[in-house]
Amino acid sequence: MNFKTTVILLVLLGAAAAFVLFDRLGNGDKEKVETASDTKRLFDVKDKDDVNSLTIKSADGSEIVLAKADGKWRMTKPVEAAAEMWQVDGLVRDLIGLESKYQVDPADKGLDKPQFKVEMSAKGGKLLKFDVGNKTPMGEMYVRVEGHKQADVVPASIYESLAKPASELRDKQLVAVASNNIKQLTIDHEGQKLVLEKEGNEWQLVSPTKLPADESVMTDLLSAVTGLRATDWVAKDAPDIGAKFDKPQMTVAFTTSAATTRPTTAPASQPVWTTVTFGQYEDIRHQKVYARISDTNAIVKVAATPIETFSKKPIELRDKKVLDLNPDHVSKLMILTDIPAGAAPTTKPGKKSDVAIERRKVAAATPATKPAVAAATTQAATHPATQAKAATQPSSQPVVAEAAKASTWELLSDPKGDADDEAVKNLLADLHPLRATKYLESTPTTKPTGNYTVKVTTEGPGGTPVNHYELKLIDPGGDQALLAEYNGLSFELPRTFLTKIEGNFAKKPKEAAKPAPIGADDKTFELPGK
Repeated sequence: MNFKTTVILLVLLGAAAAFVLFDRLGNGDKEKVETASDTKRLFDVKDKDDVNSLTIKSADGSEIVLAKADGKWRMTKPVEAAAEMWQVDGLVRDLIGLESKYQVDPADKGLDKPQFKVEMSAKGGKLLKFDVGNKTPMGEMYVRVEGHKQADVVPASIYESLAKPASELRDKQLVAVASNNIKQLTIDHEGQKLVLEKEGNEWQLVSPTKLPADESVMTDLLSAVTGLRATDWVAKDAPDIGAKFDKPQMTVAFTTSAATTRPTTAPASQPVWTTVTFGQYEDIRHQKVYARISDTNAIVKVAATPIETFSKKPIELRDKKVLDLNPDHVSKLMILTDIPAGAAPTTKPGKKSDVAIERRKVAAATPATKPAVAAATTQAATHPATQAKAATQPSSQPVVAEAAKASTWELLSDPKGDADDEAVKNLLADLHPLRATKYLESTPTTKPTGNYTVKVTTEGPGGTPVNHYELKLIDPGGDQALLAEYNGLSFELPRTFLTKIEGNFAKKPKEAAKPAPIGADDKTFELPGK
């Protein structure tokens, strides 16, 4: 390449550079001016917790106002209600984290009639305002921060964040009370009203009958109350909304005030009750039901599953603890078995048996014998002749050891003798306490494959009166639950209880120790001379 060609190329390169510079200077305010190679945060707020209010005005005239007090967000417009914390925090995090990709002239970017007008207040007296305009040809959004001449281009996700309806930002938790703070609960369903009261840490059903309430059932009921969440918010002036509650399915009310008995002369302060009224189902699928909350007057749709949870009969609320016997106080056990013969053509014979078990009385050692034993021991240790004689006499220690090995329980029925303590212990464990799996209105009429009666006698310490208990069992056969009756109650028990009363209560004989192999204890044999 000669010198002339080089000069020509340099001239052309300079002309091209001048054209590019002219184009940028002449059209920069019409299109864009790059602010930097990296994105730039629009707001000087580093943490979402520094923001204490947020207002979003939409182009359609709707307005959402959120304010924070004591670290919790609350909605003041369009309704006065608690806000969904994680939803609002996420929205605020998105807004303060906005970054500008580049800046452009705000003209014709939809900012004269913005899609949203946003205002945030933050710690330190900061007030942040910006408008959201149209989308860019590349699918991003134009925004203009108050006080800035240029518009900023930001990710389009900001539109989705701001377009969330008020119902999505509203707290869907309908009951803001912890389960353990509820002291009274009523359930009005199909003409039956259940009244439950908490006494200390225990719940009682006080109406229509008085009985202890089951802990696990109460946990389910209280969780159903405090776990109520709206799936949809319904406007109070929605068409036909009144008809949804003309014939409510159920009414559930609760209060955090304990039931108290006050003197007739003292004024009784009325507890504050919150009532949840369940109206009609949303449709024939029965997946959602209309509900109205008294303290907020909110009308919502909720999942229909609580209806089944609240639909309880008094017998279903009863404490499943039928009987509780202290194993240390049980003195006698009797198990009567009556298994009918199998129906023709089977040849299976019937069986009747009874097992009687009694706690063995332990005689206390008399103090008078102790010095004699001590003297004999001293004499044996002092006189060599006595020591030699004692060495030839059978030791009394094995006798004492054998007596110590005697069972706590004695089998009075055949085969008489020591009872299997472990088998008795396992049975008594099921009676401390005996828990029903389900209460029954009455014992079903069924052809049993076995009838059993368990009789227990208890004698407490210190002259406590002797008490007698009788439990009747029916085995319906197969894998069905046992049917039981006690003290006028009919209920079901797991079949595992049957294995405890059908077992062998005789003490198993101890296996004799196997003789050691010949030569096992001999010393190693060595040949002479080795």
